[in-house]
Amino acid sequence: MSFDVIPKAKSSSKPGTLYAIAGEDDYIYYGQISADKTIAFYNFRTNSIRTMEEVVSQPIMSRFLVNFPSIGRAMRKGLWLKMGSTKFPELLNNTMDMAQWSVGELTISIWRDGEVIKNTSVFDPTIQDVEVMQAYDADYHVIERLKADYETPDNCFEVGGSIKRERRLKEMLAQKHQDKPWHHLPDNWVYSD
Repeated sequence: MSFDVIPKAKSSSKPGTLYAIAGEDDYIYYGQISADKTIAFYNFRTNSIRTMEEVVSQPIMSRFLVNFPSIGRAMRKGLWLKMGSTKFPELLNNTMDMAQWSVGELTISIWRDGEVIKNTSVFDPTIQDVEVMQAYDADYHVIERLKADYETPDNCFEVGGSIKRERRLKEMLAQKHQDKPWHHLPDNWVYSD
């Protein structure tokens, strides 16, 4: 599925801007710019474009960063469509917490509004649903993430997401590549299950 190709299309990072995203699975997903410039994606997919009012009345499925220049590129390819701007749910006025997890570390930093608000263990049960900080490419990464979030939110961990998903990914890689030392887990690792 795709939308009309618009060679001079430009993205908008204005809060409230609503986008339709063409999926490879013949579904249309929807995302809206939040006050903090993350994009909230609705737990709603359709086979044809719906009204903005109908879209924003749906529950939010996930929320993460998307590289804004990549949105313009995806629009010019007919993969994203700017629907317009509309009021968003009150929840999207809040700044989203994000986690920075450095490679090889078991300590994680939780960020809000550009500042670290907490340093804690990656195994801290209070932060397992916090999104790991990364900027997705609108063209190459977003649709796989949305499909995974929509269909198997707890089991699909290879497309990014929460700390819990990243822990499961590391566990899967350690199991799959036991002969690779860089995938070995530390002795004090706490398994996610």
